[in-house]
Amino acid sequence: MSVPPAPPAVQFAPPVPDRGPQLRLLGAALVVPAFALLLWSYVWPTIWDVWNSFRRVTFFVGEGDLDRGVGSANYDAAFRGGFWGSVGFALTLAVVPLLVVFIAAPALAWAAHRSGTAARWVVRVALALPLAAYAPAAIALGSVLDTREAGRHPTDIPNVVRATGWAGTFGLACAVAVTAYLAALRRRDPRRPVWPALLVVGGLLTLAVLALALQSFTYPYLVAGGGPRGTTNTPLLLLYQDNFIRASLGSGAAVSTLLLIPLMLLGTAAAVLIIVSRLRIEVDPKWRSADESTAWPPARVVAVVVAAVLALIVFVGTVSALWPWLHRLGDTTPRHVSAGQAVVNSWLPTLISTAVGVGVALLAAFGIGALRPLGRRSELLLLPFAPWLFVGTGPLLATAFTRMSSGRQLGTFLGLIPPTWVAIPVLFIATLLFRGQEARLRAAPVRDSGAVARNLVLPVLPMVPILFGAVWLWQSQDLLWQLGASNPEKPTAAVAAVAGASGITDPSTTGIGLVLPVALLVLFLLAAVAAQVAYLDRVAVRVGRDDPVDHGLP
Repeated sequence: MSVPPAPPAVQFAPPVPDRGPQLRLLGAALVVPAFALLLWSYVWPTIWDVWNSFRRVTFFVGEGDLDRGVGSANYDAAFRGGFWGSVGFALTLAVVPLLVVFIAAPALAWAAHRSGTAARWVVRVALALPLAAYAPAAIALGSVLDTREAGRHPTDIPNVVRATGWAGTFGLACAVAVTAYLAALRRRDPRRPVWPALLVVGGLLTLAVLALALQSFTYPYLVAGGGPRGTTNTPLLLLYQDNFIRASLGSGAAVSTLLLIPLMLLGTAAAVLIIVSRLRIEVDPKWRSADESTAWPPARVVAVVVAAVLALIVFVGTVSALWPWLHRLGDTTPRHVSAGQAVVNSWLPTLISTAVGVGVALLAAFGIGALRPLGRRSELLLLPFAPWLFVGTGPLLATAFTRMSSGRQLGTFLGLIPPTWVAIPVLFIATLLFRGQEARLRAAPVRDSGAVARNLVLPVLPMVPILFGAVWLWQSQDLLWQLGASNPEKPTAAVAAVAGASGITDPSTTGIGLVLPVALLVLFLLAAVAAQVAYLDRVAVRVGRDDPVDHGLP
């Protein structure tokens, strides 16, 4: 009687070695610089605002009256000055971006995803323009100049401000939201539903839109200056008036504190959503999503038509909104101001803060997302940064202004460097990206130094210039910071253009083309196209448990 052969032994991949205490300690150490700069850039200014919101702090009183307690007087003044009305008006600026997040962007992303790789690339190329042409001051000034040259005298100023802001942000909101939804739609397993990732992405986009709307400044300031009678004020406009027109830092601190409360709650809510959903960002090795069809059923034909129509609407709407600025790109000679100096003042100081902020954030992200100092709970290390996730320079401007004034840096090159020394949004995005790639590394059948490079480092590298460019462009277009920190004799390009458009210099020569020079616009546009097609098209946003990992090269 023959004995049946034994079944073949099942081959198991060797277990993933637990990270030793040295790597965990290194991961924690990499977070320390970011945490220290968080204290300096965000925590201390927040404490300063809260403290001075109960005191009388101004530059225009004698020493005996300076810095004395006034109880809740500053808050009473803020409420009498229309703080709640300013919040309400600011939130109306979020209406169109929210409609984009809830309706237009999901529809375009779904249609592009169902249409196949080639059609999806066409949509992504169309979205590159609003991503690269981020110049709100130039767009707003161009709209004002067009209205002035046409001899129009609008009477419903609040609706003019809303319409200008909605038009100026429509394309950018579509581009960012569609890119995020496309990442959420990517599948590795066609049986796995995508709606949880779509809901999480939609929730995060909603929180971001609300936070950005509360910090609106450029469009209300340039189109109407807060008028008439404060009907177009936003919280940052009130803050600007208190700090730089009335020189009442105590009242400005009260406005900042009131504004920081919802902003910090929104940031914390975003972090909790990220942690609870186990959100991660992965770079898939293949161009096609697992559910992408190679055939041409009727549903795919319909998707192509829908994607083409919606992408055309977004592109035409974007060009229409940008046209008041685009047809003035040749206006690069502001009167009484050095064009070269204005460009340098706009882009070089922000380059320094971007390099430091992004570099520190990437180090901390690698420590949290890749080295995992707290193991599966490492994302909890994001919580100390979460309250300031959506906070820009505006709410913390008074602290920086006081610091620069006491250090005699106002109007100098050093004073133009934004005080945001850690890029918190970059920290979150990069952490989630390292976390997604770390899961790929854990599941790799071979875990040598080559596997670390293939699965953890190489897929993340293309994201570095994308994040760097986004932060640099964003900071360089921060009009509120430039108004507070620049020298009227040596202004930034945006401040010089504002002066030219307001008639302080020759209105026919504003220098509006210097706000985002043609050379940089082309550079950002080419970079956005390359990023969308060559890299972001393979980026996936996933939630819940980890999928089985495909070990193909990125």
